[in-house]
Parts: sequence; C-alpha cells; structure tokens
Amino acid sequence: MRPSRLLPSALLVIAVCASLLATPAGAAPVTSARAGYAPIVSWEGGVAMACRAPLAGGRTSVRVYWDGRGYRGGELKRTGSAGLGRVSSSFAISDYTYSVGKPGKVGPVAGLTMADSAYVYLLVGSGVGITREVVVPVRSLDSCGSGRAASNPAATNRAATGPRADRPRACVTRKELKKVTRGLQPAAVQRVVGAGGRVVTSASESLTRRYPKCSGGRAVVVNFQKAGPRKPAKVVSRFW
Repeated sequence: MRPSRLLPSALLVIAVCASLLATPAGAAPVTSARAGYAPIVSWEGGVAMACRAPLAGGRTSVRVYWDGRGYRGGELKRTGSAGLGRVSSSFAISDYTYSVGKPGKVGPVAGLTMADSAYVYLLVGSGVGITREVVVPVRSLDSCGSGRAASNPAATNRAATGPRADRPRACVTRKELKKVTRGLQPAAVQRVVGAGGRVVTSASESLTRRYPKCSGGRAVVVNFQKAGPRKPAKVVSRFW
C-alpha cells in the first residue's frame, strides 16, 4: 500500500532540453553506499539513490534504495523511505515499491522492470508519508555497478520516447523548453511555453507537471520542488 500524503503540519513541518538543472532534485552531495547508484531526490538528509541495469529486449531493471546516513530521527521520522513506480504512456503511476530504513542506516534495494524508453517515478520521505517525488527518463539514470561517480541523473542528451502524437494546439518546442530554467515557478513556466500542462503527481514539497510536445513523443516533463511545505514550487529539472 502506498504511504499516505501527510499534511504539512503532520510532516513537521523530479537532453537537448532534457537536463536536471545543476543538481539532483533536492539531493545533497552524497557518496553512494553501493556502486553505480546516484542521488535522485532527498528530504531531511534521507536520499533516494537509484540506478538502472539494462536487460534484453529493450527492458531495464530500475533499482532504488534509501540512504538514511544523514537522516535524523524524530516524531513521524522513526523510519525513512525511498521508492519507485511505473509510469504509463498516459502518465498514470502504479506498482509502487519501497525501500525503508532507520535513521543513520541504509535500506534494502527495491526494484522494478520496465521499458528502457519509459519514464520512472521516484520518491523520498518519512516512513509514513511521501514528501518529494520526481519523474525522470529511465535512460537518464546511472548504470548499476558501473563504479563511476554519481552524476546529475539527467545531465545527458538522452530522452525518453513514447507514442508519437499529432501536434496539439498548445504545445512545447525544444527552443521553448530551453528557456525553462531552474527556479521558475509553474506560472512562469506556463508563460514561457504557452501551455498550462497537467499534474502528474504532487507531494507536500514537490510537484511534477507534463506539457504537450510539438514533436517527437508524448510530453515534456518538468519537476518542481519546494524548500519547505509553505514555500513556492520551483523548477529543479525538465526533460524533453
């Protein structure tokens, strides 16, 4: 069962245009406890570490674990969690899978197999609630066991692909997406791209929206995060 989304008071409180704009979504620099994993999203010192292991037939095993070595316990924070889910062609999220651990510890590896060309949903939070989420292309993740330094998971020119669609009336071009820079709020993104987009998922400190693409696939994905529950959502990554 998916952890419930807690209200902020209960908490105490996610290319040529496909790039995480400087750092992983909310993730502070961290050395992976397992080779090949990179930090994707963090909250209160707990980090969702993820990687991908290509399989035959265009499939990939996406793996995630919770790194709680910098996570301090407390009320509603006796455990922490990282997780992942499948993202369908219509951007519905399913098959939530979790890695849960105690403060100061590292959780077990959780994983799902999916198409290499898909998007994957990743989350981090306390053991009782999801606080931050992102949606990123599977191909943007580091290779499991590669031993290379953890890198910005989207600082590549690889982009997820999907069913082609007719050009919508209000859509986003590559040129417009390049203007979506780190720190922009949703209203500013709408002014830049000329489309309001739709919410894919949201949590107390994050928001993911998708916008119609003018060509080349299903949608542009933009991840927003908040510095706190009452803070404005700002762009941390976008993918063509």
